[in-house]
Amino acid sequence: MPLFLLFTLWMMKCLKGRRAPPLVRRLNEFSFGIYLAHPMFFNLVDLLGAGERLSPMVYALVLVVVGMLGSVGWNLIANRWQWGGLLFGKRMQIA
Repeated sequence: MPLFLLFTLWMMKCLKGRRAPPLVRRLNEFSFGIYLAHPMFFNLVDLLGAGERLSPMVYALVLVVVGMLGSVGWNLIANRWQWGGLLFGKRMQIA
């Protein structure tokens, strides 16, 4: 934890004043929904037994891809409904 904290503080100093790239800004719109939904998709990967069949590196990559795409997709679907924002929060509009 201390190394993570020091790295984060150092990166904040290095990135101060820079504009975020489009991909980062787009992901930021979904950040709360990703935070809430990713454990559901991690469990889905585990239910399929990917952890036992794949190498650790491939398994980690699968978790990242499924967790990210599943969470963003689920957030997009949920925000189409009038009350869908109550599930994963309203998507932020970032200018």
